[in-house]
Amino acid sequence: MNWRINESGVSATIENIEWERIHLILTVRLHIDGQKTYDIDKMEFYAVNNLGGCGVKFDVRRKEDIIKLHVNVTNSGDLRCIPRGTYRIFVCEKDCVLAECETSPDIADQLEAMSRNFLYGERGKSYNVTFYIVAFNACIYRLWRFTKVGSFVICINQS
Repeated sequence: MNWRINESGVSATIENIEWERIHLILTVRLHIDGQKTYDIDKMEFYAVNNLGGCGVKFDVRRKEDIIKLHVNVTNSGDLRCIPRGTYRIFVCEKDCVLAECETSPDIADQLEAMSRNFLYGERGKSYNVTFYIVAFNACIYRLWRFTKVGSFVICINQS
């Protein structure tokens, strides 16, 4: 993959998180610098773990600059749950990484409430989907309201 984040002119912000049972839906606002041209219909969104492995390719539904990313967290397409790990979401076109999804300041203080735990194994085990932010500086969000909060991160865990 070719990393073009710094020069792509593309930014992506997670503006909302919704759940329909086991289906995760992320609302993303895409912004493209007026001097750049990209085919939005060819852009793909991937959750990538800290080791560079792809956890899931999102199903994408577009409406102008608003994009809905969809995934079934218990079956991402290969008849298994999304593997345990910490994931960031990247916007790609062909073999180029154009942007990393950031968190909107409007939802930053709601991420814990938007996270989910799914019980299984006679309610003795759980599959956990936790959202959090990797901040750009050391300040704690609850003390400061940033205009640019930080990278959006999904943590998948089983206990």
